[in-house]
Amino acid sequence: RDQTKRPSGDMHQDTLAGFSLDPQTGEMALVGHWPGPNEPNSFCIEASDQFLYAAGTNSMNLFAYRIDQRSGQLDHFATYPTVGSSSWVMCGD
Repeated sequence: RDQTKRPSGDMHQDTLAGFSLDPQTGEMALVGHWPGPNEPNSFCIEASDQFLYAAGTNSMNLFAYRIDQRSGQLDHFATYPTVGSSSWVMCGD
């Protein structure tokens, strides 16, 4: 898996942030911010590294994003309603 681009959640801004990692130095650089679920606290990247799914503490939705393999940018393409609060996400192989 490509470990040079990784996401992070910001519970106070309801956003996801993406970072790139320089493989030589380990230095991080911000790739961008994207709207996320209310209070994002859990996300997973599925095995092919093509999709990211995010849930939030006070959200009743699961957000789905495509991951641009070159830039690390996220493209929010769907929001799925959940039953109750969607505070945890787990991707299988």
